[in-house]
Amino acid sequence: MTLSLGIDTGGTCTDAVLLNHQQEVVASAKALTTHGALIEGLAEAAIAVIAQVDARDVGLVCLSTTLATNAVVEGQRRPVGLVLVGFSEHWLERAQLREALGSDPVVFIAGGHAADGTETHALDLDALVTQATRLNDAVEAWAVSSVFAVRNPDHEMRVAQCLSSLGGRPVSQGHRLSAGLDAPRRALTALLNARLIPSLVELLDAAEHMLDQHGIEAPVMVVKGDGTLISSQLARELPVETVLSGPAASVVASGVLCQADSGVVVDIGGTTSDIAVLEKGLPRLDPRGARVGGWRTMVQAVEIASTGLGGDSQLRLSAEGEIAIGPRRAVPLALLASQNAQVLEIMENQLQRGWSQSHDGVFVVALPTAGRQPRSAHQRELLACISPQGSALERVFEERTEALSLARLEADGFVRRACFTPSDASHVLGMQDNWNAAASRLGARLWARSLVGDKASFLLRHAVDPLDPTAEEVARAVIHAVEHATAVAVAAQVLDLEPDESRRDLERARWLDDVIRQRQIEVLDWTGRDRPVRTKAARVGMLSLHTRLSIPLIGLGASAGLYHPGAAALLDTTCEVPAYAGVANAVGAVSGVVQQQRQIVVQPAGGKRVTALLPGGPKSYSTLELAATEVELLVREMARQAAVDAGVDTEHADALVRCERRDTTVEQDGQTLLVESQIIATATGRPVRHSHGAG
Repeated sequence: MTLSLGIDTGGTCTDAVLLNHQQEVVASAKALTTHGALIEGLAEAAIAVIAQVDARDVGLVCLSTTLATNAVVEGQRRPVGLVLVGFSEHWLERAQLREALGSDPVVFIAGGHAADGTETHALDLDALVTQATRLNDAVEAWAVSSVFAVRNPDHEMRVAQCLSSLGGRPVSQGHRLSAGLDAPRRALTALLNARLIPSLVELLDAAEHMLDQHGIEAPVMVVKGDGTLISSQLARELPVETVLSGPAASVVASGVLCQADSGVVVDIGGTTSDIAVLEKGLPRLDPRGARVGGWRTMVQAVEIASTGLGGDSQLRLSAEGEIAIGPRRAVPLALLASQNAQVLEIMENQLQRGWSQSHDGVFVVALPTAGRQPRSAHQRELLACISPQGSALERVFEERTEALSLARLEADGFVRRACFTPSDASHVLGMQDNWNAAASRLGARLWARSLVGDKASFLLRHAVDPLDPTAEEVARAVIHAVEHATAVAVAAQVLDLEPDESRRDLERARWLDDVIRQRQIEVLDWTGRDRPVRTKAARVGMLSLHTRLSIPLIGLGASAGLYHPGAAALLDTTCEVPAYAGVANAVGAVSGVVQQQRQIVVQPAGGKRVTALLPGGPKSYSTLELAATEVELLVREMARQAAVDAGVDTEHADALVRCERRDTTVEQDGQTLLVESQIIATATGRPVRHSHGAG
């Protein structure tokens, strides 16, 4: 029996599953993600499922990872150098390229091509060698982008060869990452790719070493942002393509676990909820390229709305006194108390004190540093006072006023707060029981006591006595807040709203918030009393506005069953939470296919003549039809070979290539004139597997 091992590293948990050849889950396991040393949590989850079978039966390993996404979002900057061919310095102001570059070095050299693939300036390799030799020891990787390299990659390829000869640093080439015509954004994508190479190489090296130790000889694949797979070797060269890998895997999983043709997939984790739309069995792709951490890349990826709404989100009050969720992540008190018995004692003493202090029920936890040091002596001194098992914030600040230093330690990933979270609310209500519920109950009461004087309108709706709400009343309020926020985020994604970029979309999102809150008030009948509930949403109710989602909500993630049915009810739709929803990303990781696409552009060259922009340079043809016939053969082979390099099963590679031609024309003086013809080949197939006993 040949099995497939899928592994997903999320912000809170790392999941592992084993699937048989019928795509049925035969074993699954979860482990806490070990930040600072991802391989530890990954190994724990993988070993737990491998122990249940004969390791020699594992024929394929697929990995989805948040490493690339988190690195971009958190602004992690491994030192790299950027070589720009044919650019002038003012181009750095486009596509946020200067901002992304930061203090990393940039080298400008002469060269580049025109839109028709002809060379505009000779490539100045002497200038490159002079500058790159001086900088090579200070960088871990290089990125290179040349003007119109997608029409003729010759200069990028020659620069890459030259840089490699200087010292073996990996080189990212823009034309390998995108075929799109936007040189600055392609340079940005190459830059981010170069930054990610060292970290992903380290993770894959460790993962493959771990698998080898346990007798698994199977090929290792990595999930791309569009949900397809690439070999670990190719992922080492093109790690930016794994941005949004985890969310993409969840969309693939929805089709496997639910046999769904359409729906809104909501995958809730500890830190975020990732929302995607499934149409005709396929995820909706973002035509603008993946946007992560404020950067708009040219990486093809599933259209994902990633919102800071998770089981471990920090809670706060909005200006209107409503519960606001995230975007920062915290350690749940229930989890912290299960690892540190003193947490309960500290919170009991705080509750018995009888009055509220600003840091009641709040702890801070030191994270693994992997050899890194805080920026200042003050921060290093503060970090030395914080335990990896958690320290009460009131004690850390007992003789200090170090709020700014603590905020910097949090932003730089040295510490994380622990406080009352949605996961704690679930423990209070008995919806979750894997950690310490007593700590959650204490946390709920301490948090509510600190809010009594803040006009918390959610307490007015939920509590019999708003001045002294019970832990259950607070917990229900938090659960309802998560349901409401999820429903609003789903509606915004279906409508393709971008509140951060458009004032009109921001107003529409606010309108959705009001309408959905009004429905929640009507459905739950929170008050149970005669006094009216005064909210902004109540005014909307006079108009009898209503929202209804016409496709089902598919809930994934370990806590999907806790929050998503309520969110679906607010959108007047059904909710499906499949078996193994808690390890869906790992299922999706091992259920994907390999897919590679290549294209060649043909342009008019006067009269009936055309020019095909081939990888080796432009070639002239007497007619479009003649060019198309020859180009199709070439582009088919390019896509087939790319799929083989990406890890497709070579026995089926030849039969899995489809080709299409897209002609762009205009009408002028009664004639149809060619603007451009794109000939695109797509190769798709299952990944190669190791067969026990073969060879």
